[in-house]
Amino acid sequence: MINIAELNKETILNDEIFFELYEEKDPILHATLTVDLMARAKSLGVKQLFDIKYKAFAKSKRSFTLKTGGNYTEFEGAYPQLFTGGWMANEEGITILTNFGEKTACSHPIMPIKSLVNAETGYIKTVLAFKVRNRWKEIIVDKEVMSSSNRITGLSKYGVRVTSENARALVQYLADIESMNDSAIPEQLSTSKLGWLNNSFIPYDESVIFDNEDNLSGAFKSIESNGSYTKWLELMHKIRQSERLEPKIYLAGAFASPLLHKFNALPFIINTHGKTGKGKTVALMVATSVWADPTEGKYWIKSKANEIALEARLDFLNHLPLAIDDFSEIQKKMKDDFSGYVYSLCSGGGKERSNVNIGLQRQRYWKNIILTNSERSLISETMQGGAINRIIEFESDEGSIFGNISESAAVVSTVKEHYGYAGREFIEIISDMDLQVLKDMQKDFQDRIYAKATEMGIEKEDKQILPMSILLTADKIATEQIFEDGMYLDFDICFNLLKSKDEVSEEERAYGFIMSDIAIHKNNFIPDNYGNYKGEIWGFIERGYVYIEPNVFKSMCERGNFSNKSFLTWADRNGLLLKDNDRGGTRMEKSKKINGKKSRYNVIKMSDEESEETIENTDFIPIDEQTRLPFDD
Repeated sequence: MINIAELNKETILNDEIFFELYEEKDPILHATLTVDLMARAKSLGVKQLFDIKYKAFAKSKRSFTLKTGGNYTEFEGAYPQLFTGGWMANEEGITILTNFGEKTACSHPIMPIKSLVNAETGYIKTVLAFKVRNRWKEIIVDKEVMSSSNRITGLSKYGVRVTSENARALVQYLADIESMNDSAIPEQLSTSKLGWLNNSFIPYDESVIFDNEDNLSGAFKSIESNGSYTKWLELMHKIRQSERLEPKIYLAGAFASPLLHKFNALPFIINTHGKTGKGKTVALMVATSVWADPTEGKYWIKSKANEIALEARLDFLNHLPLAIDDFSEIQKKMKDDFSGYVYSLCSGGGKERSNVNIGLQRQRYWKNIILTNSERSLISETMQGGAINRIIEFESDEGSIFGNISESAAVVSTVKEHYGYAGREFIEIISDMDLQVLKDMQKDFQDRIYAKATEMGIEKEDKQILPMSILLTADKIATEQIFEDGMYLDFDICFNLLKSKDEVSEEERAYGFIMSDIAIHKNNFIPDNYGNYKGEIWGFIERGYVYIEPNVFKSMCERGNFSNKSFLTWADRNGLLLKDNDRGGTRMEKSKKINGKKSRYNVIKMSDEESEETIENTDFIPIDEQTRLPFDD
């Protein structure tokens, strides 16, 4: 008890006086003691110094120490005690005495136990432990939530008993605890993404905490080992001994995904297409079982997610493969925008988007392989060449994929029970390998592809050669060090899956589209025996060239999803275009005098096959001066 009358100029400013003052929890006694001390300080001539120190102690929560018997958490459990200052924190809840009486922050134990620093963003999150119904739980909470009385009420969905009434007090309690226990609350590196983090691989490195559990908890929890590795390997040996390509290339893709980061390669798609009921979904589940529980909706998904949701999942998986069943559903929705959608998925980064505060959200990014299936090819003649480069696909052979092994149901049953071992082992294997050894292995496959192309006198698309060489590298490592069965992917089959430059060239495909469109609409170009057209007149055919009215040609190019100017430039460069020689030959049109009037046309040389077939299968009469076109006026 302070004896105010005995205090002098020195002793009234001692720390012990202020410790004892703030230990007084009765608000009336605290106020009385404060007034008396201030009066004594004034009489001693040190009022100004006393006020400065009083305000400092009032502001600093660190003034409550063991020296004066300050409060500590008194929770039953395995968590270490934290200093609480004026807060009473025990099994009955969290309270504090104020000048207006007792205030309750929470009716049950709750405390911060760890601070997480996100490796990608530098943002800090807090691990909160709380006890409800005699059970401790842990949740990861954004600092923005803990700092806002409006947002902290959202913790009620986890079971924290917080309402609008006690929200402000709970925010203050948590802030005070963190402030007073900086050195006592441990700090740990965290991430919201899977895959490589420096030399570690998440989720296998337990020194790094995954802090994105709320949004993708199902997918994260599915990445674990379960059942028997031996039984999984036995099934894989049977599958790999079959002649079916689908499960083999899916397995190679599943293993290859973490290698993209090592080779700084862009994401790409592996797709197999064919009639339903063949077992394409089961093959996808087999590949998924390398890393995770292959039950639908956990790791792999149906193609119902919108672009933003898919970006979030890609960002989360990061270097692990994304598996999507029935990708053609997305293709139907996107229609003419599908090329752009493929670009987006395989660019390795999402779009920049603003948030509610008119700032930019963290941009999402990834480097992984996308495993898909569909009922029809993802590649169409109107797809842009850059998008085609990002897809390795093939048509599924006739018959059930797993028919020569066992019923698909038996395969599904096995992989749902035994999974998740091979991925961890693969990461251990490549982590122990020198990066240069990996690169030499990949380059050897790349050189073999180029050599075979040269031998056959063809050019394969460069942007597909790198992905295929990575697939073959992953397959070689898995075959030799995991499966140990010698069942490598067939190099020649994989080589034939690669598109040639002509197949990917937008201009080559545009030329094919134009010739096809002319054949389909031949009545718009060729009159009957009486010189009459059976529909709109789009142009005419003469001496192996098709004359197309410019607006019709432009519309045709728009339907084909390619640039009319780029195509005409290419056609001119390759001797497929007739044009006037005026103005230095820069105009990509040719004048033609019909019915006494001069008109301009885009004139394209037809392929020999198209030209012969058109003439052979129609009652073609070449246009003459008596034939009048609607655009001659």
